[in-house]
Amino acid sequence: MAFRLLALITDDLALLDEAPSRWLGCRALPIEEPLRGVLVTTAGPVDGGGAEATRQAITLADAIEADLAGLSNGRPGHTYVWVEASSNGERVGYYGYVVQQGHRTQALDGTRGDGTLSRLLQPLDVELNLNEHFEPFTRGFLEI
Repeated sequence: MAFRLLALITDDLALLDEAPSRWLGCRALPIEEPLRGVLVTTAGPVDGGGAEATRQAITLADAIEADLAGLSNGRPGHTYVWVEASSNGERVGYYGYVVQQGHRTQALDGTRGDGTLSRLLQPLDVELNLNEHFEPFTRGFLEI
């Protein structure tokens, strides 16, 4: 099954309450494991929900992304990780970067199992297994 997920993962717990009004239409979900944090993502599907739903999801994701440097600049001590996960049904690909104190760093692009997701989440002190299983990216978590 093909999918595409655009998400912000952060240790900034204030975004759990702030994100829905800051980025209208987003979902903010609490993460308890493997870190205490927040996952912010588009409310609807990025792909598979029709052309209009896809356009709205990408527009929202672009707005979140565009706001990350300014947001992080005003909140020293927090880490923001932008991750785009996509699958064609066979392989899962990851692209992302880390934003801290207004600076975008550590841009990575790769596939599941090559360490890309692990390296992206490392600044949040997240340690993944070799398969790079990250519970907040599972179907059950996102359907809460």
